Amino acid sequence: MIASPYEYEELVAEMYLDGKFIGQIIKEKGDDQMEIEFGDPAAATDAICRKADLDGFLECVQTARDRLAGRMQ
Repeated sequence: MIASPYEYEELVAEMYLDGKFIGQIIKEKGDDQMEIEFGDPAAATDAICRKADLDGFLECVQTARDRLAGRMQ
């Protein structure tokens, strides 16, 4: 999900896997220096993804990055 949190000037891509928040991709430093920020470890276990299939996680990260960079809808 592409979002616009008030603490960032640029858009971010929020990542969810099986309906649970994983983290977000941030592009404050530009398309070539994106950063990943993981969810709060103190968050409720039913809201945060703490363990995920590696291939599913990598696909989620790549999709979020591509959407944030405008490479896909």
